[in-house]
Amino acid sequence: MLSRRHFVLGGVIAPAGAILGLAGCERRPGGTSSSAESSGGTDGGVSSLTIDTVLGRVVLRLPNALDEGASSPSGAGDDASAQWRACVEAAAHWIAEVWGTTRPAGLEGDLRVTLCRDDAEFAASADGLDADTAGVTTRQGVFLAPSVASSLTEAGRRVVLAHELTHLWLGQFGADATQWWLKEGAAEWTAAPLVSVPERSRWPTLAQAAPQKKIRDSPPPQEQVGTELGYEWAHAYVTYLADGAGTARLVALVRARPRDATAVAASLVAGRESFTTWLSGRLR
Repeated sequence: MLSRRHFVLGGVIAPAGAILGLAGCERRPGGTSSSAESSGGTDGGVSSLTIDTVLGRVVLRLPNALDEGASSPSGAGDDASAQWRACVEAAAHWIAEVWGTTRPAGLEGDLRVTLCRDDAEFAASADGLDADTAGVTTRQGVFLAPSVASSLTEAGRRVVLAHELTHLWLGQFGADATQWWLKEGAAEWTAAPLVSVPERSRWPTLAQAAPQKKIRDSPPPQEQVGTELGYEWAHAYVTYLADGAGTARLVALVRARPRDATAVAASLVAGRESFTTWLSGRLR
């Protein structure tokens, strides 16, 4: 799950009047093929796009185009569909770079991504979450709020797609027992390289809290679950683990889903500089 508010200071909220498609989303070398099949409907209709990616087949459902005004949830016409397809492919390639292409146990069939037509559809799909949440992953797939298309820049949309598809690819839905900080921190860490943002801008709430001695040498505590500070702290702590213990050991930790991930994580960086010392250096 990812909060839309998380992007405000990261420079990925679209300016007023911005084009709502994903122009500029790059197709990587050796890109995959895709095909589209549209199905109409009296309620505005939905386009179902089948995309072959390195992770397997992704079925992307987009509202049929609407006008190009600020309330349009998908952009307009075939160009927007092509841009969304390219972004799904780019996100899938990046996830494969980090987590590999072996499908996790329990993840069967096509990977499904739905851009919801309105806030009511998103709330119904996301168990009541409002549109301040950018996306959520369930056993049925990834559901994106309309604000992902209407408010975020192309970079923001790529990050949301990569974040939520990481949850899906790691099987982090349903009864998954991964601790919140590790689950969300790993998804943020995976998606972050898709947009170039200085870390003081990437972690603005954390940057404000750190000088006030509000940050501990550990992952975010339970009371920070779901908050902006919690997301940024989790992302920073996972980045710290990757720097201190190495990417391979971090990946193994996430895949292992230990009951006490906090204690295991601490053992991986025992004897190294503390998290707060590392963070102070990264926020300079």
